[in-house]
Amino acid sequence: MKHLLALLICLVPATLLAQVEARLKLDQEAFLPGETITTAIQISNFSGRKLTFGREPQWIRFHVEAIEGSVVNQLSEVAESGEFMLESSTKGTLRYDLQPIFDLSRPGRYRLTATVVTPEHEEIQSSPVIFEVIRGSRLWEREVGIPGTGETVRRKYLLQQANHLREVRLYVRVTDETESTTIKVIQIGRMVSFARPQPVVDRMARLHLMNQMTADGYVYLVIDPNGTVLTRDNYRMTERRPQIRMNDAGVATVIGGERLGSPAIESPEATPKKAAPKPDESPFAKDKKP
Repeated sequence: MKHLLALLICLVPATLLAQVEARLKLDQEAFLPGETITTAIQISNFSGRKLTFGREPQWIRFHVEAIEGSVVNQLSEVAESGEFMLESSTKGTLRYDLQPIFDLSRPGRYRLTATVVTPEHEEIQSSPVIFEVIRGSRLWEREVGIPGTGETVRRKYLLQQANHLREVRLYVRVTDETESTTIKVIQIGRMVSFARPQPVVDRMARLHLMNQMTADGYVYLVIDPNGTVLTRDNYRMTERRPQIRMNDAGVATVIGGERLGSPAIESPEATPKKAAPKPDESPFAKDKKP
């Protein structure tokens, strides 16, 4: 009887843990220091009943460790999600930016896990995901004064390239004048080996950038000194390739090529970092049922 009781005690936690699952997903595997690192945590309810999450503080916790063994400092707590409910046999997703939560300024490989506390106060740990913070090589830089501040406030634009698996991607980094503080890191997209990006700074201290991404495809961006993307247009090469021209008044325009349109620009506030999960919007919706 004692052996049977001990066996039942051992089986209870496994049964409870099997009722809720947590999975992590990253949009990419490599990031520059300062780049937004958005992780999606998917919560699956297989309990056979509705479950309400978010009643307790810090019911989601992330843990990041450097694979080579160095300590990763946690800078802040995970933002609270608020209370929400998941029906049985459904899955929902929350998204968080790890960049302000952990000090990930050092290049290296990292292991990320998450712990979810269920309404029954059981702790569910996700499987780990691996990502890398990489150094980017510098292609170009320009220091500018911000108009209206008497040039007492200065910014620096830097173009950097980094290898992602088998392709090279271009980034814009906006920093203070000493590069000690990163204002924003913006991923521009793929680069081609036979063309260099064209950066131009206008009289309003805005960066205009034309980057060739395919044999005949280009992307054009306008970025302000706070790292806000004001314009993002796609262009196609015609008889002439698209390029930026600056006139004597410091006004930049695009000449050549054919403008194809502007994809939606996602502002930092548009990323749902603590909205209640919506099962139908889960990136894992293809396996919605257990």
